[in-house]
Amino acid sequence: MQKPNRIGVIVDSTGIKVDNGSGYKPDKVWAGVGGQVHFDITNNDTVAHTVQIPIAQFVPSPAFGDATPDPMVPGQVDNVHVAGGGTGRVSLNVKPHGHFGWQHRSPWKEDHSKIAGMTYKYTVHATGLPPLDPDIEINQ
Repeated sequence: MQKPNRIGVIVDSTGIKVDNGSGYKPDKVWAGVGGQVHFDITNNDTVAHTVQIPIAQFVPSPAFGDATPDPMVPGQVDNVHVAGGGTGRVSLNVKPHGHFGWQHRSPWKEDHSKIAGMTYKYTVHATGLPPLDPDIEINQ
């Protein structure tokens, strides 16, 4: 079984940000087909927030061309209530390899490697804050 990808989601009074935890290009996040993505949420605010990452809002990124629609398995819980100063998690499953059409090379790989990848926009919502629309790359 594939190890889950972990993406940090930090919420505070100024907004939302994502972090891949590697220190290298912290806003670039990846996931593998057929695996899980854990969005580990840290609420650095003093008030509670409900954080939602809607499955239906994972859409092909216009910046990177066409990608197979609907990369996430439907019907999952895509939100969590996080107390002020608390933590929470939203775990989503990526559809299996056969769902994707793998004619694309990863646009994020600087060495133009042969790793196939598709880039999607998704939205992170937190109550009382403007939404964030980062990218995630689904790799073969």
